[in-house]
Amino acid sequence: MAIEWIIYYGDDTSFTNEDGAPKDAPRGNVQCVAYADENAGRVVLAEQDYYCWDFKDKVWVPHNFGGLLQYLRQLGVQKIVLEGYWIKRERYAALHNKATSDDRLPPMSGELRDGPDVNVSPE
Repeated sequence: MAIEWIIYYGDDTSFTNEDGAPKDAPRGNVQCVAYADENAGRVVLAEQDYYCWDFKDKVWVPHNFGGLLQYLRQLGVQKIVLEGYWIKRERYAALHNKATSDDRLPPMSGELRDGPDVNVSPE
């Protein structure tokens, strides 16, 4: 089995899909979540209050409190929520650097999505 995602914790530990299912992951003190992406190589989610498992797309999704409430209101869907936690900036920076350079996942390619450009400027 290849590593598909990694959760990085404030105590410098990590948990991957090889360690267990999303439901088995420790829930608190989450600093970053990184996952392999076919377009971007690697995506790093960071500085969020909550990270929720999307059972349909099999990926972690970052949420603030409002997003968490929407996630929890989904009917008929099992929920898994990880909680972010504040740590000193220096420790966080080291963990974020680890998440962006960890050789257990493919390198970032710089391309986040495949498809047409989205024009958000007024016409």
